[in-house]
Amino acid sequence: MSIAVGIDVSKDKLDVVSIDEQQERHYLQVENNGAGWKELLRFLKKSKGQAVRVCLEATGRYSEGVANALYEASYRLSGVNPARIRGYANAQLRRNKTDKPEAHISADFCRTQETQAWCPAQDSQRSLSHSKALSKTILTTIQTSRKSAT
Repeated sequence: MSIAVGIDVSKDKLDVVSIDEQQERHYLQVENNGAGWKELLRFLKKSKGQAVRVCLEATGRYSEGVANALYEASYRLSGVNPARIRGYANAQLRRNKTDKPEAHISADFCRTQETQAWCPAQDSQRSLSHSKALSKTILTTIQTSRKSAT
């Protein structure tokens, strides 16, 4: 038996839906911070030995913390391109713009689609990503300064 879990990630909160093989659904909303991630892990531990697959939209920095927490707790996790989940929802005529239905769609996607397992970036990759983001910030600041000087 297995459980599919979909997580809709936003800056401040996580909307979580789990679907078991009998199509029973459970919903949880937690803060997107350390305390919320711990609550999410307690929620997932209720699966009592069943295999758990987790899919969340890869939203960059907002999903990184929860993804790392799930990975460290040994859950099978897939970070999915949001366009792929949107396409899945559109194909089923189920597109919705609110968080709880988004989490339901992600869980159903996880249950029915093959997804690649996620693992965290190596330190060197993280450093490179951070440097790239910092460079963009500096460039934007310089461009803004030039525009206001003219």
